[in-house]
Amino acid sequence: MARIARFTHAKDLVQRGAQPSDVAAMAGYSDQPHLSREWKSMTGWTLRQSKDDFPLLQDTDMLPA
Repeated sequence: MARIARFTHAKDLVQRGAQPSDVAAMAGYSDQPHLSREWKSMTGWTLRQSKDDFPLLQDTDMLPA
C-alpha cells in the first residue's frame, strides 16, 4: 500500500511539472534512479514516456472539441 501511495504522489508531482530529482525527494524515494526503477516497475514505461500519458487537466489543447 505504501508503495502505491508513494507512486501516486510522485505521479501527481510529475503531472504538475516537477523535475524528476525534485519528485524523488518530495515523494520519498532515496534518489532519482530509485524513482526511475520504481516507475518502470509500476508502469512498464520510463518516466519520460509516462509524462506524455499523464496530460495536465488544465491543458485545454487535450480536450475534445
